[in-house]
Amino acid sequence: ALVAALLLAGVSWYFTRRLTRPLEQLRARMQSQRPGEPTRTAAPMAGASPELAAIESAYDELLQRFERHERERALLLAGVSHDLRSPLASIKAVISGLLDPTAHWQPDQTRDALQVVDEETDRLNRLVGNLLDASRLQIGALAATLTATDLGEVAHAAVQSLGRTVDSVV
Repeated sequence: ALVAALLLAGVSWYFTRRLTRPLEQLRARMQSQRPGEPTRTAAPMAGASPELAAIESAYDELLQRFERHERERALLLAGVSHDLRSPLASIKAVISGLLDPTAHWQPDQTRDALQVVDEETDRLNRLVGNLLDASRLQIGALAATLTATDLGEVAHAAVQSLGRTVDSVV
């Protein structure tokens, strides 16, 4: 009975080890993946069960989607930073000119400079609003903030922003 128990324990250990070795390899592969490193699509593990091979394949696909997401995020951030710097540069240039003690500004020039600052601030505000809207869309929060809008009022406001009266357009 003792020999049979030892034999059973040895065989059990061997098969358990054989079954868990691919899991340990997969765990080691997952732990070795570092953020920012390119995904290494390794050859499938030898001796892996179909279930384990499916998990490994799903993990590789997840890493590839993550890398694609990171590339898209980096492109978005680069574009946003460029779009935000443009109005900021205009505002900074005008303010620096207005603060220059050697500059002699005429009242019309001062009004024009302040108009540029006002327009660029509005532009910057729209860009930040668009960025916030995009982030809300991504998390699904925009649906809660939507309200009904009268399109006639929107059209009226758009025509007035062009400096025209509604009657002259109609």
